[in-house]
Amino acid sequence: MSTATMSPGKALSILRSAIVNARIYPKGSQMIDASLKGAHQALEACLQENLQMIISDIQGKLCVGGKEVSEARDFRPFMVQHEVQSLIVSRGLTLEEVTALIDGLGRRKGQLDSHKSLGDWLQANAVTHIKAEELKFIAVQEGEVVVSQVLQLLEQSSGDMSTLMGSLEESYRLIDQLPDEKSKKNVQTQMARYLSGLPPYQLKDLFESKLPDRVEKSGLREEVAQTLSREKLEETLEEVHKWYEQIKQESKSEMEVAEKLSGLKSFLGKVLHSPASKAVSFALYEELLNVGLLEEIPPGVQKGEGSSLMAQVEHLLSLPSATLLDPPVRQKFPELLKALCAMGKDEPIQLLTDKIMENLKNPAPMVRDTAVKTLRTFGEILAANRKERIFLSVVSQLHKMAETESAPDVYGEIAQFLQVAAMELLVNWKFEESAMLLATLRRHSREESPIGQKKKQAAAKALGDFSGRGLDVICADLNAPLKDRQNGAYKVLAELGEDAIQPLVEALKRSNDSRARQAAIQAMKRLGNAVKDPLLKQMSIGIAADVLVKLIPLLEDFADTSLLPTLTTLLQHPEAAVRRELLQLLAKIQDAKARSMLIGLLDDPDADIQTETVRFVGELKIQNAVPEILRRLDAVESSVQEEMCIALGRFGDRSAVSPLVKLLQAKGSFWKKYRGPTDLVRVRSVWALGQLMPDAEAEKALQKALKDPVGMVQRAAQLALQKASVPTRKAA
Repeated sequence: MSTATMSPGKALSILRSAIVNARIYPKGSQMIDASLKGAHQALEACLQENLQMIISDIQGKLCVGGKEVSEARDFRPFMVQHEVQSLIVSRGLTLEEVTALIDGLGRRKGQLDSHKSLGDWLQANAVTHIKAEELKFIAVQEGEVVVSQVLQLLEQSSGDMSTLMGSLEESYRLIDQLPDEKSKKNVQTQMARYLSGLPPYQLKDLFESKLPDRVEKSGLREEVAQTLSREKLEETLEEVHKWYEQIKQESKSEMEVAEKLSGLKSFLGKVLHSPASKAVSFALYEELLNVGLLEEIPPGVQKGEGSSLMAQVEHLLSLPSATLLDPPVRQKFPELLKALCAMGKDEPIQLLTDKIMENLKNPAPMVRDTAVKTLRTFGEILAANRKERIFLSVVSQLHKMAETESAPDVYGEIAQFLQVAAMELLVNWKFEESAMLLATLRRHSREESPIGQKKKQAAAKALGDFSGRGLDVICADLNAPLKDRQNGAYKVLAELGEDAIQPLVEALKRSNDSRARQAAIQAMKRLGNAVKDPLLKQMSIGIAADVLVKLIPLLEDFADTSLLPTLTTLLQHPEAAVRRELLQLLAKIQDAKARSMLIGLLDDPDADIQTETVRFVGELKIQNAVPEILRRLDAVESSVQEEMCIALGRFGDRSAVSPLVKLLQAKGSFWKKYRGPTDLVRVRSVWALGQLMPDAEAEKALQKALKDPVGMVQRAAQLALQKASVPTRKAA
């Protein structure tokens, strides 16, 4: 990831998401691993051109290098809660260090084990590329200072109602220290503004929970209600519609429904005291009134011409289908659809969708292009609001259209919609439907068509985009203990073909989760012949040994001479584990050059690999290996000598007799510090000589070995002579 696409603000946003994910998902899960690696890569990208990245809290603003980064302001509360003034991140940052930072920032102050500060925590976890400098508090309790401290407290407790209660109580303790009522009122006003921006579910908790006595008496809740904006009210009313549907579906009795709806009515009654309630769309109130959550429309709300949601829909349906693609109309669709979804109005949503789809048959490419773009927007909203039936109707229509579309730009839009739809279906475990869309894209990326190369490129790009986004999900399903999910994931994976290789290799490189790695390996195995060429392109000596050890066995089904150039390079890898896997792969290739490369591994610096090489050349009976083994017989370690003796016996080549006799009868030397061959090596040489019988020199050496001072050598010689059916001389 280049610095051109990774700004400091974006990197900090990714870091914040990783902290939040670490609080939500179990440690070691794929989501956590992906978040950690994403944060590490983002910070690394920012450090490519600068040695350091200094993240500071300056007068309540989050700054990097002294410049405010407003897009990452949500990261600041994590610094505030640990009283950190600055974080200094240096080049050379490791994944482990980012993991420690995320772990520390995700904890509350005072929960860093026995460490007093985040800086101490980082040092204790061997973090050398991140420094945390503590905030120096101003001890003057003036209005602006208290505002800053109070907002910091509220930001720290975002998302946690119990912590928010404590922060509110502490905030009023600070407020009570102010000398005049005006300053106190100003701080409370700032608090109300902040709290009025909370998500709807937190606003509901704030209005329904019992607050500390000091907070209850302050009138803060009423001030929050007065401060709510029109946008926040509309968002809240849409959520209330969803909560209403959930209550109706999930409650077990009418009494439970009535109790929960009573709570919703009470909440509505409080938030609708806001002056902004008069500006809210009449249609939202109309639906609340229809389901009984409101007794009456708030005073001052004007219905107005066309203000009713259903009136807007009816008006749109009365227009020609092409008119619905005009920019002013299209801009209204997102808000309109979200409101319809919140109210459960599936029929008008379907009618609007059908009206847009009428434009897909228009002979003008520009009209079709705009229609597809509009339907992509519809699809995103429908999927987000779980309108599955209508979403699938859009998918089906565009899937059919993909077969006949002749305009390159229009087809490109369709292809992108199909890959996004395939991802949505995959996430919801509709594997067959997802695989069907991918199969179409894969076919289009290969076949000739009226729009030729452009269609192939668009389909290939869509497949590539899906691979980059979808493989984490696929691997998670492959790891699932449910066969249906595993088999479904394999179906989707099979349609990706070679497009899946690079992302899967990348997943292997970056994952520390053994299950995730195994899933990626199994995924590549299921790709069959498609895996070979893309996998060879991905394999280089620069890849980590533990990754190569997993990848090399995948090539066993394609063991032929086409692998040799890649294997020749990989044999230079410094890790013995990699060379051992290459040895086993070379042994499967029936070719003289492969045999020569195999024999070359007799000189490998690792004795275990030398041993395995000897075993392979013996089992394969590579005859020209005998001189190479004999040439090295005296110079290798004893474990290798043992295997060489066995191989020479199996070869049955009598040129080995004299070297074996020499090895059997060799003696150590105190002056040369050579202890001679081990007893096990001498036993193996006796066995090998027995395999080379009848032979006069071998027989003479075996007869002599009957008097050897080592008992196991005597017994081995006796067995060798008996097997060869040669009369033994009685020992004198």
